[in-house]
Amino acid sequence: RNLLDMSHMFPDLHQAVLCLPYKSLVCEGEALAYDEVSGSYLPFQETVKRRRKHQIDLFAQDKPLRLVLFDLLYKDGESYLDESLKTRYQVLMESAVPCEGSVLQVAEQIFCETPAELESYFLSCIGSGLEGIMAKRPQGKYQPGKRNFNWIKLKRIERGVLDDTIDAVILGYYYGEGRRSGFGIGALLVGIYNKEQDRFESIAKIGTGLSDLEWVAIRELCDQERIESQPHDVFVAPQLWPDVWVAPRIVVVVRADEITKSPVHTAGIKEKTLGFALRFPRFMSLRSDKSSLDATTVEEVVAMHEQQKRVLF
Repeated sequence: RNLLDMSHMFPDLHQAVLCLPYKSLVCEGEALAYDEVSGSYLPFQETVKRRRKHQIDLFAQDKPLRLVLFDLLYKDGESYLDESLKTRYQVLMESAVPCEGSVLQVAEQIFCETPAELESYFLSCIGSGLEGIMAKRPQGKYQPGKRNFNWIKLKRIERGVLDDTIDAVILGYYYGEGRRSGFGIGALLVGIYNKEQDRFESIAKIGTGLSDLEWVAIRELCDQERIESQPHDVFVAPQLWPDVWVAPRIVVVVRADEITKSPVHTAGIKEKTLGFALRFPRFMSLRSDKSSLDATTVEEVVAMHEQQKRVLF
């Protein structure tokens, strides 16, 4: 991500890629820590821990990775961006043939003709412990950085819980009260990016989801980005101004029960309309692999809010 070379952090993946007989190959996929005993994938946080580990080789042995490839964009001087998904997947299957013992694998792909077939496959994936599937148009081209209906994420929905997490940006924090006063922090103010206005807008005030040690750690991280006043690219209503402003660079994963309209939060606010807010937001984890401009956008939150109205439990 962001054109950073992280080969030294993932020596097992680097070695697996070197086995492929190509001068250049650009694929899309996901690497996750894998438990070979249970045969299951570990939480994403276990994967990103490598960025904070010095003994990477030992960590790679303890938490080996699997790299699951699901798309191909470029190979030996030829771009496949304008080719259909069906063609790209076929070339991927022919190209990403792993060496013996390799951690590479190509994601399973099936073609569905009817909604019933899609639902059946979706339920089988859920039954095997996966979060969901990606439904993609077979003739769809690859459009970098764009979201459209060529790809649709279908995830398991639990009653009373938003079906997807939000990647939000920390805008500031509030001093703690009571027991948390000793930590110097009691709640986070987070926001999302409004592409149209080119600014970050508040969407939640988070006070749950962190242990005492995590509160201390997150305050220390925020203090590294501490600034004296509200940034020019941050829009927060005066009644929500934090005690400490933080430059909008730290991305966190937030879980919430639903997206609601708010008279105080500014996410997506327009003249004579309310902004959006998260109901019962909880801190889940840091996303150190993402930049603030890669976080969830207002446009995406609007789409998620509309999707809530169509959810079937």
